[in-house]
Amino acid sequence: MLVVAPIATSIAAQSAAAATGDTDPVVKFAYVDSSSGNVTLATASGDTIDMGVSAEIVGRAANLDDDYYVEVPYVNENNELRAIDRTGEDVLLADQAKKSKTKVAVGDFDGDGTNSVYYARETSTSGGDFLMRVNYSSAGSPQFVTDDFEVEAAVGVGNFSADAGDELALVGQASGQVMVWDGSSSTRLSDKNPSNPGAIGAPRDFDGDGTASVPIVDGSGNVRLLYANGTSESIHAGAKKDPIAAVDWAGDATPELLYLQSNSPANLAYTYLNGTADTVTLDGSEVNPALGAGVAAAADTDEPLEFSNFSVTNESNSLRVSFDATEDLQSVSVTVSGPDGTDLSLSDFDEVSLSGDYTYVANYTPVADGTYEGTLESGTAMDGDAASPGVTDSATIDRMFDVTNLNATAAPGQDVNVSFEATDALDSLTLTVDGAENATLDLDNFSTSDSSAPYVYNGTYDGSSDGNYTVTFDSATSPEGTDDDDLVDEVTIDQVFRTWNFTLANESGKLGVSFEADERLSATTVDITGPSNRTLGVDDFSVSDTDDGYRYGTAYVPDANGEYNGTLASATSLDGQETSPGYEDNATIDRGFTVWNLTLNTTADGDLRFGFNSTAGVESASLGLSGAENETLDRSDLDEISSSDPYRYEGTHAVATDGNYTLALDSASTGVNTFDGTLTANATRNQTGVALVNATLRDATNADGIVNASDAVTITANATGDVGSVTADASAFGAGTVELTHASGDTYTATVGVDADDTAGNETATVTARDGQGAVATDTSGDILLDAVAPTVAVGANRTVDVGESVTFAPDTASDDASGVADYTWNLGPAVADNRTTTYAYETAGTYTVSLAVTDDAGNTETAALTVTVTADTTTDTPTETTTTETATDESTTTTATATTTTTTVTTTDGAPAATADDTTTTTAATTTAATATTTTTTAAATSTTDTDPNATSTESTASVPGFGVVVAVLALLGVALLARRD
Repeated sequence: MLVVAPIATSIAAQSAAAATGDTDPVVKFAYVDSSSGNVTLATASGDTIDMGVSAEIVGRAANLDDDYYVEVPYVNENNELRAIDRTGEDVLLADQAKKSKTKVAVGDFDGDGTNSVYYARETSTSGGDFLMRVNYSSAGSPQFVTDDFEVEAAVGVGNFSADAGDELALVGQASGQVMVWDGSSSTRLSDKNPSNPGAIGAPRDFDGDGTASVPIVDGSGNVRLLYANGTSESIHAGAKKDPIAAVDWAGDATPELLYLQSNSPANLAYTYLNGTADTVTLDGSEVNPALGAGVAAAADTDEPLEFSNFSVTNESNSLRVSFDATEDLQSVSVTVSGPDGTDLSLSDFDEVSLSGDYTYVANYTPVADGTYEGTLESGTAMDGDAASPGVTDSATIDRMFDVTNLNATAAPGQDVNVSFEATDALDSLTLTVDGAENATLDLDNFSTSDSSAPYVYNGTYDGSSDGNYTVTFDSATSPEGTDDDDLVDEVTIDQVFRTWNFTLANESGKLGVSFEADERLSATTVDITGPSNRTLGVDDFSVSDTDDGYRYGTAYVPDANGEYNGTLASATSLDGQETSPGYEDNATIDRGFTVWNLTLNTTADGDLRFGFNSTAGVESASLGLSGAENETLDRSDLDEISSSDPYRYEGTHAVATDGNYTLALDSASTGVNTFDGTLTANATRNQTGVALVNATLRDATNADGIVNASDAVTITANATGDVGSVTADASAFGAGTVELTHASGDTYTATVGVDADDTAGNETATVTARDGQGAVATDTSGDILLDAVAPTVAVGANRTVDVGESVTFAPDTASDDASGVADYTWNLGPAVADNRTTTYAYETAGTYTVSLAVTDDAGNTETAALTVTVTADTTTDTPTETTTTETATDESTTTTATATTTTTTVTTTDGAPAATADDTTTTTAATTTAATATTTTTTAAATSTTDTDPNATSTESTASVPGFGVVVAVLALLGVALLARRD
């Protein structure tokens, strides 16, 4: 156990332990030890670190202050939320934190790049246990996450909706349910709850699908995972109802679940996701965390990979490349540029330090002098950290002038090829040829294509005699000096083209064929005869150099056992020389009894045809057929097709079910020898297939045959046969590929919402059905009009009119290219009209906003507006004309006067109004008199009148003409009184 001393005195001890290789200081999880009551860290190597502080609950450990050490948030008995790291740095983050049956979380919920600590506040008054957060940099100043509801525990940050942002999991106070908060609202994560608000762990992506799950201990003591899709899964039973954690403790790169066992004492254990469980041991012993505190995971954190002290130096004309790294490396890339540059990788370096910084050294000896620049391009540490420092250093190699690597070889036509290398470009050269012919060569006989060292010179002596030749380098000069050290090489010229050592051999059941030639070949013919015949050409052979020339060799598996004879019939050299040696050899191939070439195929009528080859006659065989149907087959199910090596056995097996089949040959016997290997073959039967018809597409919202961006469509099709899946391409409606579900019979259907803005046109959906064997059938529906584009509307310029002046409103533009205009609505301010054109007179001065809303047949609406300024009328009102009609009667009569405005609308066949007019306003006053006469007064008010269709009328309430009814009523009473006086 490593014990944390106050402040940072433990760092040296930990570093020393890590340097020995005996311990891995990476922290994996934290818990409260039951014996000491202290916060304790568990490292990857199974060691423990006693933090020296007591706690009631611990939260997920993470790097909160960018010092490469994890801080462990914990709540002590005084309800103080604190954080401590293994250096002993202990910081008070907040007070008033819940300390029992709760959870503390760490994460970056607000996406600012900084981890916050989340916790449930503990208050003495009701209604205040809200979710809080505090940053390490603002310790002592916690903030509300939300005060919309109270919580019991903060669980952690994770992506539960597979979108671009994370959510915050918590346990609600009122329900005890695990909730997911997205910053504005919360939803329940799953249908299961933890046994108490603290019996829960931080969220984690367990299966790599991009969404997080939350581990809990339920009321039955089961370790359970709550999935983001609302479901849950029981993983293991027998857990204490305390906090748990997801930690890769087994070192298999996948998380296990750490929990307290329900036995006494409650030992710490872990379970794999398949339910297999084991006990955690630390410092060689089982672990007993304090009850209620549970266990919390630690986020991975370590020092970043950094490089330093990169150098390139000349060490005795060899380049020494070295650098330091803060971590052990798994790869590195160093480029060395110069006259003879190279690339260096980790395998070129020696690691000469294992503690503190790691030092790496490589030595490279270039063949050319000059200045070399090394660049440390990039490196990757064992833990995956990577860095690309791009640092450089250089050194110069300057050696004395030297000529090396003299080489003389025979060339076609009795010539001698000569080559050598020099460290500098030559000014002069002397080289002699002795033997069957003698000559002295100089620099004119040689050339080089190199512009930097090493300079490779090539030349040819044009000889005319076979024999032995000695080539001697005598001397050469360059601007750097003279080299007169003798170099010697020998070569034999033999113009006669030869082949020899033709051999056939049994090479472990293969027929090996080889021969030698003193020149490279452009062609050859080797005839093989025996149980099976074959002719080999030069491309069938591999070639290798020998002391005497070249060796050509090959090996292949013949079709049958037996004795084989070979003949080297002909050979042709690269310079065109031909020979027909006729060498012969033989070999016997006896591979023993073996079986190969197991086949399985479907026949036209849906049966399975199978077979295999063997080197001898088969008396018994065992084959297993598995897949859509299962069957055991034997020798009686096979016919002997060929009765000599290679033997062939074939049979037919009837099946009735489509699907994938696998045939395995488990054994075969000749009665003496047995083949007990395993051969397999596969085939797919697909006789049924799948058919698809009647793909249809309809409006699922109001069945008007037109859809907009807020509607839905229903896709339906009939699929028969071996139906595996039915999908539809609904991308025209913004839904992508959707799956149709089985409705009834052979009908499959799906309803999807339309998500297509600014789109208009007739659209279809293509439906695809697939069977279990990959067969596909498609059908395309009829089209439906998709109109997600609002009409085009314009109402013209603003207006200025007098009070009482009639003004006519009509759109400058009102059109819809897709579904057509269906409705017009004018909002005039004091009144509303539903015609394309309307006329109105304002009775009160002021400024009015007049808007026209145009709606198309798909339900899309567009609005345009103008301003009407109404000014006071300074002209004299036109007097009203009154007509009085007298009717004598014997009894008192009550007459009712009604003020009406008649508006006529004529509509064309395309739905667009043709004309609109306000007709005559008629007002009648009402009274009851004692006289036996009824008087009706009709007053025609001064108004703007437009001729209209007399057969089309509509009535407008007098409420739209304020005060007018009172005036008319007074006039009517006056008329009645005058009539009474005249009588």
